[in-house]
Amino acid sequence: MLHVAVLIVSCSLGARVAMERETVPAPPSLFWSKVARSPASQTLSLTFALKLPAASAEQLNRAFHAVSNPRNPSYGAYWSQADVLALLAPSPASVNTVATFLAARGATSIDVVGNLISVTMTVAQAEAAFATTISKFEHRARRASVHRASRAYSLPLEVGVVVATIDGLLLLPRLRGTQAHADAEPNASSLGMTPWLPGTCGGACPGWLTPAIISKRYNLGAAPLTAHNGTSLAVAEFLFNYWDEGDIDSFAKACSLSGMGVLKQIGHNSPAEASIEAMLDIEYANALGGAIPLTDVALSSYQLLEWAKLLLALDPVPLVHSVSYGSDEAQQSSAGFMVSFYLPLHFTRFMLTV
Repeated sequence: MLHVAVLIVSCSLGARVAMERETVPAPPSLFWSKVARSPASQTLSLTFALKLPAASAEQLNRAFHAVSNPRNPSYGAYWSQADVLALLAPSPASVNTVATFLAARGATSIDVVGNLISVTMTVAQAEAAFATTISKFEHRARRASVHRASRAYSLPLEVGVVVATIDGLLLLPRLRGTQAHADAEPNASSLGMTPWLPGTCGGACPGWLTPAIISKRYNLGAAPLTAHNGTSLAVAEFLFNYWDEGDIDSFAKACSLSGMGVLKQIGHNSPAEASIEAMLDIEYANALGGAIPLTDVALSSYQLLEWAKLLLALDPVPLVHSVSYGSDEAQQSSAGFMVSFYLPLHFTRFMLTV
């Protein structure tokens, strides 16, 4: 009874709970510089991950390993998107608590899929809601900027107890070079190899990896000429990584490939800013996937929960996803953050079926 009484008194005093307090974000000075206080009217896109019952999380984890293990009787018995969403659905009370809190603070575009809630807020609204300060950070080597909390944030107790993390509020992404035509390739001469020559598909460079080498190494055989049984493939691109049709055509010609291209684009693409990362993902997915239809899912931010929520809302959703992005341990902001990412990666990459 003493604990209950204390909780009630705390609530009456407007108690708040500190979020993502287990660890601290990666030091921004290594990659990012805080340049100014963010404008009050600046728009933020955030994704709330609600906590899941321990039993649901454990059931999902068991199912993931069962369908992935050839020795398990459930191997290949993939769940449908509807089944996964049903398992991950939070309680209506939890959703209502968060949605009411956000709406009362002026947030707009509140959307719920599974245990993920996306929302649009201004900096002024976010600072008041999360008791923090939002600042603009610029990358030291890239023409990129983000708006992030420059100190810890918190939530009212009744909201904080149902929220695991807020994606897009604290994490500062680690970026690589992007310009496909401006960045230099590795120095082949210093490695004892002939420099790469356009139009040769690596023919002048026996040390470079080509689609034919990958196909031979993994016994893939010829790329399929037709797509069967609704087979589909998607690649994910974050942080201003774009692709260019002309580069795809040049690659296809050099490597004697056909049927190259992106069937469906989700999100923005800027061919004039084509990047090595995106071109590598798309061209090699095309080269090995052949006629399997390819979708490019592009987000300007690096928010994996936003990506997962986007996929869960698609109908139909591509069945196989290539995601060549990640965060190292130093970039994680809490244990809750890591668990929240771990679960959606399970169900979006490995547990979808026709």
